[in-house]
Amino acid sequence: LPKTPPAEDRRVHNPFHFSIVAPPRWDWRVTPPKSDATAKYPTMALGPKKTFPRRCASIRIEKHAELSPDLSAYSPTSFQGLPAFSEVETRPGTLDDSPFFSYSLFFQRSGDWYRLGYVGLLHQEELPPMVQRYLETFRVESPVNQPP
Repeated sequence: LPKTPPAEDRRVHNPFHFSIVAPPRWDWRVTPPKSDATAKYPTMALGPKKTFPRRCASIRIEKHAELSPDLSAYSPTSFQGLPAFSEVETRPGTLDDSPFFSYSLFFQRSGDWYRLGYVGLLHQEELPPMVQRYLETFRVESPVNQPP
């Protein structure tokens, strides 16, 4: 879990016109959309440096192309003061498997749908407050304001 509050000097930008502040010592990567099903939407994934994949926390952003995704499994909420839909999944740990926490948020900005997600390997029932602070730094960038 990030322990340091968000700072604008760590903002990372996706070429598909959205950005978020990355926690200290977290890497990020962008996946452009592909015509096959492997990467249907432009995405950005953030995670701690020098860790084993699937053994650490992560933040993921997807820009969805659908006019309206299926939100029947999501609960109405708000994000950045606007309507949104959230879902939480949890699983306690076992001898063979780590505990699991997943938070997904669907919301609309500038006519596009986004999915913002967090996955952690701790057993918890709600999104940690510091993670919420990082998710709140999401913003849509206009093409003229986005750094090259």
